Amino acid sequence: DNNHTSNDYPSRHRTCAIIKKDFPSSNIHPLPNGSQYLSAIDVEFNHINCQKIRFINLYNRPPQLEGGEVLRKFLESNNNRRIPTFIVMDSNLHHPLWNPSNYTHTHNQSKLLIKTCGQYGFKLISQKEIPAFYARRGIPTTIDLIWANHVALKFIEKCETSHINHNSDHQSIRLNLNLHPQKNSSSRHTLNKDFNDGKFQKSLSINLQAFPTEINSIQEIENNASNLVEIIQNTIL
Repeated sequence: DNNHTSNDYPSRHRTCAIIKKDFPSSNIHPLPNGSQYLSAIDVEFNHINCQKIRFINLYNRPPQLEGGEVLRKFLESNNNRRIPTFIVMDSNLHHPLWNPSNYTHTHNQSKLLIKTCGQYGFKLISQKEIPAFYARRGIPTTIDLIWANHVALKFIEKCETSHINHNSDHQSIRLNLNLHPQKNSSSRHTLNKDFNDGKFQKSLSINLQAFPTEINSIQEIENNASNLVEIIQNTIL
C-alpha cells in the first residue's frame, strides 16, 4: 500500500494487518475504497465451509472521532452479507454496551457506530466490560472492539481479551476461528423491552410502500436489508 511509504507522515495509513510469512500472499486481497483510517482485506481459504473471510480494520482517531461515518460510507458500497466478515477497531469510544460497570461516560458518536454496525448486520462479539485499554492515568476502559456479521458467527470458537499485550497500553483481543463448526440448534432472540409493536407495524407499513417490487442485483438486496434494519432501529431508538 503506497500510503504506508508516503514521505508525508501525517498522510500515512493508521491501520495495518500483519500476516505470517507462510500464508500465501496470493490469497490476500486488499479491498478498494479504504481510507487513511480504514483498510479491508479478503483472505481466501478455499475451504469447503468457507471460501474467504473479510476483515475490516478501523481506527477512530481522537479528538475528531469520525470513524463511525467512515465505516458507514465504506459499508454502504462494500458490505456483502454472504461473506463472513469481522470488523476490528480501536474505537476510542465509550458506551454502556461495552463500558466497564464502573465507567459511566458515553460518547454521542458511539450511537452512530452501534446503529451502523446493526444496520449492516454486525453484532459485537468482543468481551463487554473487560478493560482493553490501560491509560497511564485514569480508569481502565474498553475501547477496542470486534464485530461479526451473521454468517461469521458460526466460525467463532473463542473471542476474549488477553493480557498478552507486547508492552502496549492496549490489551490484545484473541479471536479463534474454526472452519469446521458444529451444528448448533437455532437460538431464539427476544425483543428489546423498549420495542413498540404498534409503532413498528405502522412504520413498516408506510416504509414498505417505497420498497421496489423487483430486485435485480446483490447491491439492491443489501440496500433493502439495511433499510429494513434501519426501520426497526428507528422504532426502538
